[in-house]
Amino acid sequence: MKIASVLRLAGEYVRPGDERLEALTPDEVWALLREPDVHVFDCNLEEDWAKGHVPGAVNVGIDDYDAARLPPDRAARLIFYCSAPYCLACHMGARRALGFGYDKVFIMPEGRRGWAAKGYPFEAAGATSDPVALTNP
Repeated sequence: MKIASVLRLAGEYVRPGDERLEALTPDEVWALLREPDVHVFDCNLEEDWAKGHVPGAVNVGIDDYDAARLPPDRAARLIFYCSAPYCLACHMGARRALGFGYDKVFIMPEGRRGWAAKGYPFEAAGATSDPVALTNP
């Protein structure tokens, strides 16, 4: 893909209003996984999510999920991530949550790549995570 195309896409998906999306680092997300009102959402393709995702993360795809995929408590903290900083899917997924009326919406723009670089564990589809049992690698 040409640079001009990438910049056009970036301009389309990172829009005014995205400043409401606070960016978290993998370290910050790791620390929050034990909190009861924190929900993590994976904005990657389902087959990538199935291979490995942040423990407890729910796959919502890129940007076409419905509100039923999110917790009913609109005061819950929602964290969206995708594959890496150059991927904008977490922005799109988080913006959709804002549109559903959630106001504590965060992104982890470093995505799976940043998570892996820190050495944090991944969970495969079908696994059950116990956030209380998670320990720093």
